Amino acid sequence: MNFDYLEISSFTSKDKVLLGDLKPISCNTFGWENYTITYKNNNEMKVRYNNNTNQLKVEGSLPHFAEGQNFSNDLNLMKDSIQIISDTLNVNLFDSKIDCFEAGITFESPVNVNYIFNSHYKIKGMQKSHFKHGLQFENPMYKVKIYNAGQRLKTILSKEKRKELSELYNYCPNKEYIRIENHYKRPHQYFHEQEIKVNKLFNENFNMNCKLELMKTYQKIEKEGSLIFPENKRDCTLPVIELIALKELGLRYGFNPEEYLKQKIKTIPESILTKEDKKNRKKSLKHLMNKISNSEVSSFDISNELKVALKLG
Repeated sequence: MNFDYLEISSFTSKDKVLLGDLKPISCNTFGWENYTITYKNNNEMKVRYNNNTNQLKVEGSLPHFAEGQNFSNDLNLMKDSIQIISDTLNVNLFDSKIDCFEAGITFESPVNVNYIFNSHYKIKGMQKSHFKHGLQFENPMYKVKIYNAGQRLKTILSKEKRKELSELYNYCPNKEYIRIENHYKRPHQYFHEQEIKVNKLFNENFNMNCKLELMKTYQKIEKEGSLIFPENKRDCTLPVIELIALKELGLRYGFNPEEYLKQKIKTIPESILTKEDKKNRKKSLKHLMNKISNSEVSSFDISNELKVALKLG
């Protein structure tokens, strides 16, 4: 697991902050001066300082800043990167408050990632939305993001960087990779603490807590794929396939497909279907339903793979 995007802030007088070596990126806006800082030609971190409130903010992707990628990261190197930014600014950022952060992991997907996007459809009390190569579930406290990490790596990283990932972290461009992460918008409230400081990111217990929370939020996702197709070709007819599709829609939208079809049969005029005909249709429906079985776990559930990737035993 690694920490990706984060926003941190602290209050300090401007005469103590060293901003002269930073690259300015815009004029003073509502009291904010905006800069960027880079490390080893990797991605930039934004640095903002407000003259009116003496507030310093640093934001960006820490692993991209430290190593140029978030596929797999050395926590000690990210710690060193925080120290470098602290030394550059003359501010101890380890004592700064975390306003928001992302904790997630990238690992090989056992199935095509598009199947996962299509089958993971709901977390109770959260709003679902899609973005390029991924989807997310969101509420005011946090959001769960799932995306095609393999496609994203090929889009944003150079061939040289991907070759480096292959040598250091066994990355294979022909494999399917998925990333799952929690984006904590109000981390202190989520973790029931007065505030969370940067140095806590490197605390072993906090790391384990973030792993467990990631596992817990993934398991909250309601998924399709728990219905099992008949094993023999003769029973796997088009009506059975259609009924399975309808049952999956029932799981998604909260209705009973069998009762829904019975009601539909009931509403057909007797000039089309007699009472005996309707009785026979209901028998046929029951016969089809008996050909479909259920599994306790969705065939698209990757909890086991996530658990192994997080090294949770």
